[in-house]
Amino acid sequence: MDIKGAEDILFWNLGPDELRFIRQSGNYITLTPGLKIFKKGDPADGIYVVVSGEVDILDEEEGSEPTLLNTMASGDVIGEIASMTNYPRTASAVAKTTGILFKINQDFIQGLVKNRPEIATQILTNVITIMADRIVRLSKQIKG
Repeated sequence: MDIKGAEDILFWNLGPDELRFIRQSGNYITLTPGLKIFKKGDPADGIYVVVSGEVDILDEEEGSEPTLLNTMASGDVIGEIASMTNYPRTASAVAKTTGILFKINQDFIQGLVKNRPEIATQILTNVITIMADRIVRLSKQIKG
């Protein structure tokens, strides 16, 4: 299976051998509408890339209706904040449509840091760029 969207965003600066290694180390998750990928407050279990379909990012507080924060689509990365900080999930992720996610497990990410630091550094740099882009977009939305 192809992780094209991920190659464009999360893995854009990896060579063919590194991409093959990532493909073999990750796993694919089939999305069905309503599938809970993770819940706000859960511990980090990895980073997800939306290969196809859409995923809603929700702020869920007990006793109130969920608030839609964003809808992620093909090529978007989710779960990176908790994975990079080891903080609990800051929001919930629920499949909006059918589709496929590519998941890199948290243990694998930590193993990269120890055993393949050159790959880990490239991925972490890309995650920082993704997070910075989101902050800029959010800032522009707030300013109107």
